[in-house]
Amino acid sequence: MFTVELVINENCNYKCDYCYIRNNNHINKLIDFDFLESKLNEYKVQNEFIDFYILGGEPTLHPEFRNLILYLKTKSFVNN
Repeated sequence: MFTVELVINENCNYKCDYCYIRNNNHINKLIDFDFLESKLNEYKVQNEFIDFYILGGEPTLHPEFRNLILYLKTKSFVNN
């Protein structure tokens, strides 16, 4: 069992002094939903998770965030 930390974007609507995103040159970088789905399927088959974190800059700014959450619930990655 292990922890998955999924960084889905590097976009953020804040400029916090302590954050690595603040000075990042790849501010508009997004992870493609199809890529996420294929990787998550691989992890699901191979392992069991203790914890699952969705990270980014601000993950809710990813245009596919809602679809990702629905996918995770459908595939039983999350239970609430």
